Amino acid sequence: MTSPENDQVEAPTDVASGSAGTRRRTVVRAGAVAIVVLAGAVAGVAVARSSAAPPATAATATSTPDAGKTAPTAASVSAPATAPATTTDQNTGKLIPPPMSTEQYTKTSTELTALAARLPADLTLTAPPTWAQYAGQTPDYDQDIVSCPHIADRLAADLGARWTYSYGKLPTGPAGCTWTPVPWIPDRPPAERFFVSIGYQTGTVPGLLQGMDYCTGGVKAPRMDVPAVGRGALLYGCDDVNGPRYDLAVPDAGGGGVFFLHATGGTQRSPSEVADALLAVIDGATRSYG
Repeated sequence: MTSPENDQVEAPTDVASGSAGTRRRTVVRAGAVAIVVLAGAVAGVAVARSSAAPPATAATATSTPDAGKTAPTAASVSAPATAPATTTDQNTGKLIPPPMSTEQYTKTSTELTALAARLPADLTLTAPPTWAQYAGQTPDYDQDIVSCPHIADRLAADLGARWTYSYGKLPTGPAGCTWTPVPWIPDRPPAERFFVSIGYQTGTVPGLLQGMDYCTGGVKAPRMDVPAVGRGALLYGCDDVNGPRYDLAVPDAGGGGVFFLHATGGTQRSPSEVADALLAVIDGATRSYG
């Protein structure tokens, strides 16, 4: 799932923006020598030279899961080039995260392989029958929280500290309902964001599992089939400049759509902490829809 933090973020006031294009430097040396010899004069010569460096480029990676695997299998792709530095949008003043680098891509793939081994087997999630009426539309509730499962206490038991519902509703797509540690700070900087979510989207499973997994710079995220979890289950994620975040997509046992279970930790949380958070929200979803 592409989280909001993958998009542009506000630039800190102490960050100076610079040109990412070609830099040119021109040095002009001018000299004139006049020698008066009788009635003749000679004037000097000017010499100019310039040099330019080409802009850096980054390759984009794509991945296609292999069908019919019986064990978690990482996708075989061409990894992107090492990411350039963060740039600034000259129109909005917002920071543009660099594309996911080769090292980050490889690191994420390793993390997903380790996480796949910890996922529960034979996970079955079934959407409530009432969700079918919202196919193709957004439900309207007096209070969005009434559509979300009560898992804050379960999260606290699994992860420690106190957790609270923060925003969102079901069924509204991959984002859905979101929970964060207490206190919830809506404008918390991206580097400090730690939350989990349960989403659900109606539709055909193959279509819903395409295009949900992009890291910074539009790089296709590492992904793998996890058939031990369930038929069609897919694990994907990113550990790029925005920190680790993982997603597990599980087809609805009722055939009406797909559950999206997500955890993200910002740059201040370790991959193991975020992996634990994903397992905790999977536990919460299982207790609510299993």
